[in-house]
Amino acid sequence: MYVRTKLAVAVLAAISILSISSPHSNAQAIPAGYKRGGDIDAFFTYGRARTDFGSAQNNLYTLGGDYMFRYFGMFQPGINVRYIHSTGAVVDEPFFGGGIDLRFRQFWRLRPYGVADMGIGSVKEKSPGIDDSGVSYILGGGIDVPIVSRFAARAEFNSQHILISGGKGPDLTFTPYSLNVGVVYHIR
Repeated sequence: MYVRTKLAVAVLAAISILSISSPHSNAQAIPAGYKRGGDIDAFFTYGRARTDFGSAQNNLYTLGGDYMFRYFGMFQPGINVRYIHSTGAVVDEPFFGGGIDLRFRQFWRLRPYGVADMGIGSVKEKSPGIDDSGVSYILGGGIDVPIVSRFAARAEFNSQHILISGGKGPDLTFTPYSLNVGVVYHIR
């Protein structure tokens, strides 16, 4: 135990001497937030979706997460996964999939981003009719506004394209779009 104490004091003394003898100290050239390996976020949004069924609008809930890689210039690429539960009086249009994110550097307390996702979307009409699923694509984007250290508010627009193979009938394409607001939790 006595040897460990001497060794700890010697290491602390050496660190102190080296830090004092340094001729000058430079400030950090790149903020620490941009040097990290990546960010992990979880998000939840609520929105209203405009469907292809007349004036019908759906309540839309999105739950997802993303992993953002380190910044490359002005952009931070990432990958995401999301589940959308879209339900209304006329039709339900759920989605599950993932894709890529592209986040831009923050300016004026706003952090814009864009998404391109691919997955399985379905259309379930409440009255007898369509009840099928197919490949679905989402293109969208929005902004995050930091509120406190780990939370940000989110506003986004999504346009979805659901391609359904009609089987015996014609192929169908549905194109709901939505405006959403929600919250982002920065895990890391």
